[in-house]
Amino acid sequence: MSHLNINFDFPINDLEGKEIGRAHKILATFLYGKPDRIDMLKAHDWVTTLMQTSKLAMDRTDAELLEQSIKSSTLNNVCAPLLIAIKSAKEEIEKKLEPEN
Repeated sequence: MSHLNINFDFPINDLEGKEIGRAHKILATFLYGKPDRIDMLKAHDWVTTLMQTSKLAMDRTDAELLEQSIKSSTLNNVCAPLLIAIKSAKEEIEKKLEPEN
């Protein structure tokens, strides 16, 4: 099974365009609060990995789980860039899985 490699090493900006933090740190903080539907040990592993590498490697099921947890948050300016990063990783893996003609 192919894993998605998601890079969360990018800035998150406020509405005025000022950086409020790095995506991997914001996501790690979100996961540290143990969002619904994510196993505590899995969340802890993701937090540790994010803080060490700014990236996550996961299968599609975990990516969907992470997406749903992020979507349940109310911080749109923070969530949208995180969801875009996940979507981009999914599209990249889909291209790799497409048969060549």
